[in-house]
Amino acid sequence: MSEQEKPEKKKYEKKKFVFKTEDEILNFGLHEGKSIGEIMRKEPSYIDWCVKNFKDFKMWKKLSVRFEEIKQEKLDNEKI
Repeated sequence: MSEQEKPEKKKYEKKKFVFKTEDEILNFGLHEGKSIGEIMRKEPSYIDWCVKNFKDFKMWKKLSVRFEEIKQEKLDNEKI
């Protein structure tokens, strides 16, 4: 097979998932198409899983603080 006939290798594109606000839309996985804020409120364990399993899944400090508040509110409501 000549050089011209060899299939072109696909370049691996490393994706980073950096979220600044609750309005940003998740573009992968189980909750694709939903806002990060909606997922934070309805299924915070999914966000925790993403943070732990994807090293490039990041939230800006302000959003990260809000996420911790939402998780605490959810825990407080479950105790009632």
